[in-house]
Amino acid sequence: MGEVKVKELDPYGSSSLCSRCGWHNQDLNGADTFECLGCGLRINRQLNAAINLYMRLRFGCTVKWVGGRKYIKLKMEGASQ
Repeated sequence: MGEVKVKELDPYGSSSLCSRCGWHNQDLNGADTFECLGCGLRINRQLNAAINLYMRLRFGCTVKWVGGRKYIKLKMEGASQ
């Protein structure tokens, strides 16, 4: 049998951050659709969260606060663009 690797991810903010540009939508109010005021993306909120979690797992991320807003930046070194 082969080995299975398990990684734990913090899901915090995964459905409130834009999977395209990283903008943080603080006004979701239980909506099913995520709407980004940063880049205009409209996407199912759960799909958006799944993409964000995949990107965190695949590339990792750093979190920083700027002017009271939270930004998550993916570490894209070595990724094919």
